[in-house]
Amino acid sequence: MGSVAGARPLTKTEIEQGLQRLPALSATVMQLLELTQRNDADVDQVAWTIARDPALSARLLRVANSPFFGLAGEVTSINQACMVLGMNTVRNLAVAVGVGSCFNSDNDEQRQLWQQAMLKAIAAQTLAQRCGHNSESAFTAGMLHDLGKMVMVACFAETMQETLVYQDVHGCELAEAERMFFGMDQRGIGAMLASHWCLPELIQQVIAGYSEAEEGVPHPMVDIVTLADIISNKTIGLSHEEVFESLPAKVILRLGLDSRAVQSWLGDVGANRAMADLLA
Repeated sequence: MGSVAGARPLTKTEIEQGLQRLPALSATVMQLLELTQRNDADVDQVAWTIARDPALSARLLRVANSPFFGLAGEVTSINQACMVLGMNTVRNLAVAVGVGSCFNSDNDEQRQLWQQAMLKAIAAQTLAQRCGHNSESAFTAGMLHDLGKMVMVACFAETMQETLVYQDVHGCELAEAERMFFGMDQRGIGAMLASHWCLPELIQQVIAGYSEAEEGVPHPMVDIVTLADIISNKTIGLSHEEVFESLPAKVILRLGLDSRAVQSWLGDVGANRAMADLLA
């Protein structure tokens, strides 16, 4: 399709300037993101990293003491939270709280996007557990998969609104409309912020996405988040069998899943949906 009369896409410099308006990730969150990529992190290391950030610790303890967890007594320290909830849960909660603080929870659209991100994180985590991959890395990858879309809404609200109007009027794919107004789609913008935040390489791969037209086989984490994205966005009201049939056959094959495994996975996601609501 041709360009919009009187409009020009944002330049890369303008997008970079917009990204600067987002708060930087704290050193604590950066360290926790690095720890999610490792299998040798221990409780003391995670607790010490979080405890050095008083603001993050306070927000995390509020979440830990919420009715969702139904703990018998009050959790008063990060070490206690790790013992009661488990190190991996605390680490995921801290990353979610830290990254979420970069976006405006008072904005309805941003809050909805973050809620979707949390559901996708839960879906990716539970699928990774079933497939024998790093579930903590999957949680982070699922959470940040739509980072570009969140940035578009948070930093370029007016341009994003024009993009959606154009898509509606012309009946085109959202990615095409995004390229018309941003010069790239949400995957490209997400990759820019991921690089700016120095996120782990695997997380950057997930955010950038993968096309079946590309040569080679994607990292399993890319496939895991691909499926998590589908079931968190497009399967409302479908039966388990219909969900299975909606999933890309090549991805299902690469992960070694069958209908029964997908049905069990969907049960896991449903059982943990309240956690996504809690973190949104």
